[in-house]
Amino acid sequence: MQMFTMWDPKNVLRLVDLFVENPIDFEELWAGSELVELEGTAVRVASVPDLIRLKRMAARPQDASDIEALEAIMEQREENDG
Repeated sequence: MQMFTMWDPKNVLRLVDLFVENPIDFEELWAGSELVELEGTAVRVASVPDLIRLKRMAARPQDASDIEALEAIMEQREENDG
C-alpha cells in the first residue's frame, strides 16, 4: 500500500496520512466516519475501527503503538456507553 504523511513543522502533533490508493471503499469509510471539532472547525475523520484497519494495512513501525492507543479509546468508549 502506498501512502505518505504530511505534517505541520510548527506543530508536530498536526499530521495526516494520505493514501495513494483506496485501501477501503470510500462509501464504506464515509458511512462510518465521525465529525470531530478541531480548533473550531468540524472535520470528518475515519471511525476508530476503520483507523485501526487502515493502520494494520499500513503496518509501519509507529502503527503498532497507534493501534494500541486506538483500541484503548474503543474500550473506553464501550465502558462509557455501557
